Amino acid sequence: MQTSHTPTSISIPLTQTFTDFSVSNQFELKPWINQLWAKDECTARHAFRVAKAAVALGEKLALDECQLRDLWLSAFLHDIGKVQIEDAILNKPAQLESSEQRVMKTHPERGFELLEKKGVSPRISAAVRFHHERWDGGGYPFGLEGEQIPLFSRIIAVVDAFDALANRRPYRKPLGFPDAAQVIAACAGTQFDPKVVKAFFLITSP
Repeated sequence: MQTSHTPTSISIPLTQTFTDFSVSNQFELKPWINQLWAKDECTARHAFRVAKAAVALGEKLALDECQLRDLWLSAFLHDIGKVQIEDAILNKPAQLESSEQRVMKTHPERGFELLEKKGVSPRISAAVRFHHERWDGGGYPFGLEGEQIPLFSRIIAVVDAFDALANRRPYRKPLGFPDAAQVIAACAGTQFDPKVVKAFFLITSP
């Protein structure tokens, strides 16, 4: 995918945040925020950034207010399964070994199970479960492809990958916004839904 400019930042034109509500009478968001923060500050900050960007992207895709609300939650909770991943793996300052990668790849299913037990909306728990699926079918945990993957998961996949690339991780330095954006563009139609990638570049600013 070609872009007319190289993005250097993401503009989030939101007039509302979604951090102060309950998903249901049984499910309060605050404890999940606390769990993420206690487990790993980097993961918690990543969750907030991904949630904001996902909603901005959802607006460009003409999602309604109810959908945006659920999208924010889905994106914020996309890595909640990592609270069950060992710190030695989650914060390892080097590339993971294959056995460690297998453990890390369980976090979408772990997150899904945590949310399902709390009676969270299936739309939200499914988005968490499938956010590492790929448009071309090469993702996990089930190898879904194309529109078999829920739209929320396809949105989260793009902003999650971008944020991970553009920010420091335990095992590597950040790429920076321009290089991270180029990776996203190059993966349209393989890793990512091309329609979502196109909308992603509408929320970037030169």
